[in-house]
Amino acid sequence: MIYKLEQTIIIGVHPRFQDWLNDLKQQFTFFELRHFVNLHSKYSKTLFRICKQWQVIGETPIYEIEQIKHLFDCPKYDSRNLVRIIIKAVEELNTSQIINGLTYELIRESNKRGRPLKGVKFMFDKQLRLEVKPPKTQKSKKPKFNDFQNNDYNFDELEAMLLEND
Repeated sequence: MIYKLEQTIIIGVHPRFQDWLNDLKQQFTFFELRHFVNLHSKYSKTLFRICKQWQVIGETPIYEIEQIKHLFDCPKYDSRNLVRIIIKAVEELNTSQIINGLTYELIRESNKRGRPLKGVKFMFDKQLRLEVKPPKTQKSKKPKFNDFQNNDYNFDELEAMLLEND
């Protein structure tokens, strides 16, 4: 149930699955929602997620063209259009300074006529993982899923930010 006036959400979860929700930040890549929401292009958002997965290493593995088409959700694009998408996404991430020093390398097949595009690799400055620490007042208490009720969030503002960037 959602109570907008009280700014609360009540969710029932089976006890067997509570750990999955309470320890969610330990199982997935952590990044700031503000950075993600402020990106305009869906391709920039996709590239941001890809880079955040490899932030400690500072480079991604080589993604084959079919993988890139699947990740960027553009299966019918030819290589030229795909390269334009990658260039614009890299430019947006570099100008927003969310990921520092982001570059890309186009991997081409050397033994085929016209040297068709084989894959793409992204390189950027390494970033240390952010560790989420609970406030000092909650040292002995394990954080629960509904602890967010004690914080002052402006849900209307967050909802507007999410909806305007879709």
